[in-house]
Formats: sequence, C-alpha cells, structure tokens
Amino acid sequence: DGDGMLHSIRLDGREKGNALYSSGWIETPRRKFEQHFGRAFFLRLGEMKGICGLFKIFLMPFKIYIFGKSEIHVGQANTALVKFSNRVYALQENSLPFEIDLKENGSFKSIGYQDFHGVLNYPFGAHPRVDPESGEMFFSGYSPFMKPALKLGSVSPFSPSTGEPATVTRYFDVESPSGGIPFSHDFAITKNYMLLIDNSIRFDFNNVLKGEVLKLDDQSALRFGICLRNSTSADDIVWYSHERALAVLHFVNAWEEDDGKIILWAPLWKNFVADVVNINDDPSDLIRMTEFVFDLNDPQRRIKTREVENNAQRPTAIDFPAVNSNFVGRKSECAFAGILQRNVFDFDGISKWRTVADASGGLEKNIYYGNGITGGEPIIAPKIGRGEYDSCAVYVMSLIHDAKSSKSYLVIYDGEDLNDTPVAKILMPHRVPSGLHAMWVDAGALSRDL
Repeated sequence: DGDGMLHSIRLDGREKGNALYSSGWIETPRRKFEQHFGRAFFLRLGEMKGICGLFKIFLMPFKIYIFGKSEIHVGQANTALVKFSNRVYALQENSLPFEIDLKENGSFKSIGYQDFHGVLNYPFGAHPRVDPESGEMFFSGYSPFMKPALKLGSVSPFSPSTGEPATVTRYFDVESPSGGIPFSHDFAITKNYMLLIDNSIRFDFNNVLKGEVLKLDDQSALRFGICLRNSTSADDIVWYSHERALAVLHFVNAWEEDDGKIILWAPLWKNFVADVVNINDDPSDLIRMTEFVFDLNDPQRRIKTREVENNAQRPTAIDFPAVNSNFVGRKSECAFAGILQRNVFDFDGISKWRTVADASGGLEKNIYYGNGITGGEPIIAPKIGRGEYDSCAVYVMSLIHDAKSSKSYLVIYDGEDLNDTPVAKILMPHRVPSGLHAMWVDAGALSRDL
C-alpha cells in the first residue's frame, strides 16, 4: 500500500560468488509530490473503510485535480515487474506501466510512465503476459474508478530490423457480464487465445463502512472470457461460467490441448476472507491447486474444474505460482508456488507441481525454510542451454528472512532436484521485506534499444 521500492540482486556468473545488491525508491510523480508536500496526500487501499474511508474516496477527484495529472498517473509502481522489448516496467494496476532502467551495477534509474505514444488511457494490469516466441505483450486492466470495468490489449515489441517502436496493436473495452467491478488481478494467454477473469471477488463501495470494499460476492459466479489473440472487440469474447462464486488471485499457466480444450492451472480460493494481508481461516482448508478445463466445442460454455492431486500429509495451501518464462502460454511440466501461512505475503516454503492435464499431474514435493523463517514469491531462472526447451530445467530462488537472527538471504534451489538444501545462500546487507512480486532477468537481455 506504500511507494514502490525495488530490490535488485545481480549474480555474476563470470566470478563465482560475486553478487551485487542495490535498492531504492521508484520515483513516481506521486512519490515526488508527496515528498514535496511533506506527508501522504492520496488515498491508499487500506484506508477504504469506515466513515473516514468514504470521505477520502469522495475527496480523491479533487486531490487528483490539485495534482495536475490524470488518475492513471497516481500509482505507486509497487506490485509487480515485467520485462518487455528490452525494457523493465514496474506495475501497479491502478495506473500505467512505469519504466525503470536497470544499470550494470544493479542500480536503477526511474524513467517514467509509458503510454506507448499516447494510446494507453486506462489502468494497466499487474500481470501482463509476454509471448516467448513473438515477444508481443498481452494485458488486461480493470478499474473501480473509471469506465469500462475492464480492458484488453496487446503491444508489439520494438523491431531492430525496421526501427519500428513498440506499438499498441489492439485495445478495447470489456464489460463484466455479471455487472459490477471484478478484481481481475491476473491474466493468461495460450498460443492462440487470451483468457480474462471475471472474478467473484468484487469491488463494492457500499461496503466501505464495514471495511469490506473488496470481498467475494456470493451472487457473482466465477467466469472467464476467452477470445483469439487477434480479437479487436468485446463481441469476440466467449464467456465460460462456473456454477459457484469462487476466487482466483493468480494463474500458474494456460495452454491448448490437441483435442480443442484450453487448460488453466491456478490456486482456487473457496472463499476470500482476507483483510488484504491476513487470512482468517486455516489456509489449507481454503485454497486448492485446481485445473480449469474450457472446451471450445461446448455450446453450454461450462467451466470444468478438477482439484489437483495433493499427496502431502496435509493439503498444501499455495499461491504466487510461477513457471519457466520460456513456456508462458505453452504446455509445461513443472511449476512452483509459495506455501502460504496466515499472512498472504509470507511463505513457509516452496511447492513443486507436475502440471499435466491428467491424473499423473499433481504435487511433486514441498520444501520448507525452517522454524521462524519466511520467504517471498518463488523466482524462476531458466538454466542456460536447457531452460529454453525443458520447462523443469530451472533454478528457483526466494528472498527469505530469519526472525531469530534478523538476517535476510537470497536462497537458490535446483528446480530439477528440489530439496531443503539450497545450492547457494547469499547473505543480504540488511533485511529485505518479502514484498509482493519479483522476476528474473537475464543480464544479456537488458541492453536498451537505441
């Protein structure tokens, strides 16, 4: 809920054991304005409760007017990161993508919001997907403050051969079929399709007094919209419905099978009872890894779900899943996720899953960091020379914190032989918060286009 701070760890394979750590605030216009003002000025998500919350929501348009910029320039760039067309962007889903320039020494420079030649005029989602073959970036967006409820689009990458800059290739409005404003935090692609979630988690400003502006709506069944990647209108979207109201925060991956079905794996929340940070119920009873099946030939457009086999002694509650980025939108055999505690952003360990669309798929292994140690989102680094064609040939990293010693580490595991002993453990110079999302970038891909 605060300003984005970027932590960067650069691993130099030429010099064994050499790591460069850097951190700093992302200098958004909002941060600069509030630093000059001397105090917080704009509304934060955690403030949307009670009478004071209603009053602050009412004041927001006036504050934006004083700020002198539009709503999509008031973000904090604090949620996720994406690398697209040799650029890195920090994302928060109430604003435009914010470009940052990563330096050779691991430090960075804040560049500014990117609207791709004035085309983007609506909040940009936290989880766009970059096609590993074409380099095209597909994205969704949603807003509780702007109309329409949702948007879909794509951006072509910079062309070195022609000098053509990254360009928005499609961008269109989408309304939720059930009305209202869904919490459409994640997004997926396959080789030929885009998948947009119409979540059962809804924004409802009538519940601000109860402190429940974001909650699962029992009357809103879970839906997914599917359309071809070259679609240019919401009329092209086919909506698939589940019989129940259910919640999905993050997707593992989606792909197409030869029989005309689309498969999506994702942790499925049977209820959403979070106050943004803390889970009130036992997470192992709440969240299950789930396979979603969309039959493109089904005239009734039903979502079929299967709770993925979990061979642990106790059901594993997981979220913040990740796969080898070379297999985004393609069939992959391995995925990883954080094992949840009652705090949504702290994990006990890492789980490895065999992502196969039959009974052989399921939980392969859990590893745990140890007593009093929590970690952040698993970060996947494809192994050079093999990770391009083998989805399991990866290293899995996490930033962990040991509460007993008050020390933070970057731990690196072999994803092919996941076990409790990391292949490397690097002490950080000070505590690194778990944060939200993270990513791995090959240093060779960071050269900026001129």
